[in-house]
Amino acid sequence: MGSYLRTLKILPVDLKTPVSFNLPKEYSFIKTFLKKYFLESEDVTILTNHKHLVSLVQDREPVSPVPGLTLREAKQVWRNAAHPALQNRHKDLSWMVAHEILPVRAVMHSRGMAKNPICPRSGCNSPETVHHLLWECGAARDLWAKTGPLYFPCLPAGGAQFGYQLAILGVGRGLKDLTAQEFTSLWLTLNVIKDAIWATRNLLVGKGVTVTLHACELKVTSMLQGYRTTIFGRGGR
Repeated sequence: MGSYLRTLKILPVDLKTPVSFNLPKEYSFIKTFLKKYFLESEDVTILTNHKHLVSLVQDREPVSPVPGLTLREAKQVWRNAAHPALQNRHKDLSWMVAHEILPVRAVMHSRGMAKNPICPRSGCNSPETVHHLLWECGAARDLWAKTGPLYFPCLPAGGAQFGYQLAILGVGRGLKDLTAQEFTSLWLTLNVIKDAIWATRNLLVGKGVTVTLHACELKVTSMLQGYRTTIFGRGGR
């Protein structure tokens, strides 16, 4: 298999078998990967453990900054956006929100693709930014308040302040106290609420349909139930 793998102690040294000093081309990708991410000096217990290896590579990858967050928090934001429990459309939504490129009116207007940047909600005269759409707009505030019973039980008691960063990006003080399943349950709930806000906004802009708060709440509950059945089973959180 080549002396390279034996040097890394991935393969045991056996003097009773023939030795190839040139790594076969079928295994050259291993050397390329380890060199690219500077992993050759790592212990064999890490090199042969998939989860440890993936975690180490992720920590060493360059991270796109997120406005207002530290580099460490930004890393968590991108992990959250790619959370394996999320449906692809919710991963896409989280990614666009974190990059602040969701096609709201302020973003489209800045690119010459919308007549004005103002929020389409009746009586709302603020620029429709990503922050406004998902957090500041009256429709968003009403839905967050109405769906509080869905996400508040998932939060650590007294350990986290519910604000924009936690609700929209999934980062905040106190979340480290949650188990993996508790965070997954919370993150799915938050993404379903964001999806409902975005979907009802698009119905208003695209078809002139105003979705009532009650109907929006039912949409959230329905999507969340589908998630819980799929991820946690019928008796899930």
